[in-house]
Amino acid sequence: MSAVRPHPDCTRAREWASLDLDGELSDFERFLLDAHIATCSDCHDFRVSIAGFAADLRAAPLEQLERPVVVRRRRRAMPVRRLPAAAAALAVAVVGLGSLLASFDLRNVSGPAAWERPGAVDTRGTSLLQQAGIQRRQIMIHRRQVASSRRSDLRGGPVLG
Repeated sequence: MSAVRPHPDCTRAREWASLDLDGELSDFERFLLDAHIATCSDCHDFRVSIAGFAADLRAAPLEQLERPVVVRRRRRAMPVRRLPAAAAALAVAVVGLGSLLASFDLRNVSGPAAWERPGAVDTRGTSLLQQAGIQRRQIMIHRRQVASSRRSDLRGGPVLG
């Protein structure tokens, strides 16, 4: 027994006939479908048969289920309410790592890291470890100044101490 494939135009026309039952065809597609059906008796018979089947199916009374259908929801790996916190933590980690890497000038370094070499100095004669300590102190002073100015803004005046 061999199956005969319909012509590609017939295949498309049958798909359109099915879509036409649900009102999902554009005017242009409906025009093409009507033009094809006018010349193809097989597709015309197909359209009539599915239209009758659909009408019978839609006219049939609804069946009552013996028991209700239960659809179990899949558990999510992470609750949605925790996603913003996880995203914020990731952002803080990325910014912190970026800041840490940006604070080291590693362009002219080969071999072990410059701050690990004993006696490594820059062009001004300051050791890299001393520079790191100076930078750390400057950052802490800046943070205190910013915090102090924020407190004074909130209280309406300068804060000592």
